[in-house]
Amino acid sequence: MILKNKIRDNFWTGLVVGVVLLCINYFFFEYLRSILADHYGNPYLFPAPRIQLFAILVNILLFRLCLINFDKEKTAKGILFITVLSALGYLFYFYKFQHHS
Repeated sequence: MILKNKIRDNFWTGLVVGVVLLCINYFFFEYLRSILADHYGNPYLFPAPRIQLFAILVNILLFRLCLINFDKEKTAKGILFITVLSALGYLFYFYKFQHHS
């Protein structure tokens, strides 16, 4: 496969791909939510954690795809690192603002 040989197996490449795709996925799901909320007239269609968790889920699927199908272990480790950091960061952020202690 042509794409398989073009992408270098590098941890830093995985970090960049993980951050870029996490941002793209978040904005895509947020845009989709706003379209559905406007269509149905319900601004609370998807509450707070769902959009962020969908974006993280796509990164997890990308991690699996890189690791198993493309055999890019270092790139997959970079994607997993960004995914875990974003999940932990969001967990801390969501917990802090839900429980005002």
